[in-house]
Order: sequence, then structure tokens, then C-alpha cells
Amino acid sequence: MNGIGCGLIATAVAPLRTASKGSAAAGYLRDNSGHLVELCAAMPYHIHLRMDAARRLLRETRKSVVEVALDVGYANPSHFAQLFRRETGLSPSDYRRQR
Repeated sequence: MNGIGCGLIATAVAPLRTASKGSAAAGYLRDNSGHLVELCAAMPYHIHLRMDAARRLLRETRKSVVEVALDVGYANPSHFAQLFRRETGLSPSDYRRQR
């Protein structure tokens, strides 16, 4: 990661919990939304953390998508939306409407 937003991610995302003894040893963690995350996943883990923080902000605040993108460390909201869609299967606006 380039260092942008690192402190925000650390404070916006609660500490990860190990999924279980076996899965933790195999390189998996359970994120704040309960999803199992492979530590060597195709999407780098720091991006997953940013997207986890973005999902929380979209669910719990009335911030615009641009504000959420900036809050989780993306200067380019279009790039944020592209990565968000890759991670969740939904655009940030669609995600907010469904929650």
C-alpha cells in the first residue's frame, strides 16, 4: 500500500478475528462482516480492508460515495467504484440501496 489511508483503515476496521484454528493456520481470517478472507487472495488484503471500511460507511452514514472513497484512501472515486464492484459485485450506490 502506498501509505494513503493506512491509519484510517486501522481505526475504521475492527481487529480481525481468526476464523478457526484450522482455517487460521491455512491462511484465512474472518473480517468484520463475517466473511472468510484468504490472506493470499487475488485482491490484495489491504484493498479488502478498505472495501470493508467502505461497506460500513455506506451502511452506517449518509456520506456521498465520493466522501466514502476519500475517507478510505482513494483520491479517484471512479477507481474506488471499480474496485468496490469487483469486491462486492455491486456499485457503491447499489450496495447502499440494498442495505
